[in-house]
Amino acid sequence: MEWPVSIDVPHKRLVVRTGDVLDALLLPRALAEPVALELSSSLMAGPVSRDESKGWWTFITEPCQRPKPELPDELRAKRVHAVPPRGQLVIPPVTESASWWQPPQPGRLLPPWSAVVAIARRVIDRGHSS
Repeated sequence: MEWPVSIDVPHKRLVVRTGDVLDALLLPRALAEPVALELSSSLMAGPVSRDESKGWWTFITEPCQRPKPELPDELRAKRVHAVPPRGQLVIPPVTESASWWQPPQPGRLLPPWSAVVAIARRVIDRGHSS
């Protein structure tokens, strides 16, 4: 994927720092699933990892393009979080299909951060999340 990953040796995992080539949003599953479906139907599907044990999905996006990625109030009220710039994002192995809603695909562009935010807002407005 040409992402600048590093290895977290003690935990045996790959991590990438946010803010340079990608950013990420964490959404609770109830909101994440309809957002992922709408992104897909809008031809903006990007990598989405999921941690089903904790109920969180991570949407990997293009960089936010803002010094500090701030989320609208309605997203914060639904427990959506932006991974802060220079934060570390764990990248599950692509071979672990249970860890991915949509795995990363070489040559495929990441969705814009603003598009994921806008679609999440639209899903909330329609009342499709708990």
